[in-house]
Amino acid sequence: MELWMTTVASARAAQRMAQEIEAAGWDGLFVVDSQNLSGDPYVSLALAATVTKRLGLGTGVTNSVTRLAAATASSITSVQRVSGGRAVLGIGRGDSALAHLGRAPARLGQFGRYLVQLQAYLRGEAVDLEQWERKAIAELKVELARLKSESELLATLTPEQGIEVQQQISKNDTRGDVNLTKTTTEADFAKASQDIMMLQAEKASLQDVLRPRHPKMASLDDEINRLEEL
Repeated sequence: MELWMTTVASARAAQRMAQEIEAAGWDGLFVVDSQNLSGDPYVSLALAATVTKRLGLGTGVTNSVTRLAAATASSITSVQRVSGGRAVLGIGRGDSALAHLGRAPARLGQFGRYLVQLQAYLRGEAVDLEQWERKAIAELKVELARLKSESELLATLTPEQGIEVQQQISKNDTRGDVNLTKTTTEADFAKASQDIMMLQAEKASLQDVLRPRHPKMASLDDEINRLEEL
């Protein structure tokens, strides 16, 4: 079993902290990768490598969203070389680094694709980005088809529910028009919420392959804003 210390990434303190942690007998040093809360982890790890002999050096943890796989591979390889083979890449779906950008953790599909690309880069292999983009779009279409089916089901059920409510109102309630309006409004809101979910899913998947100002991304933002105002 190995015991590692986790700390923030600090270019000024990296060398001192690494020496103290190694002297205290720890097996390794993890630095966080959270751009709004900490410095660059790879700078800190590289600096730590220059003043230590045996200490393991790793990210605790990076994510698959804020850096392209090629950039992550390049950074951790640099630490691996300067440290003489002591680098460890800890990676997850993202937490604070994404939360401070208003983003959710990476979807499992995107995370899996990223890991495959990352491992290919680290082995020195070529990566066909167009092929990966096609895979991402194909998975997006499957997800959108599922959401569309749910949306269509909701649209099918809503009129029936409205008829049932109207029939019940005509028998028992003289203020039925108010309740029916409420039911219809709730159904419309549910439908709009479902549409927003579909658009947000499409936008999240396309963020990996399109720039934020791409016309398609702008169109999705406009449609989401329109539905949220309903």
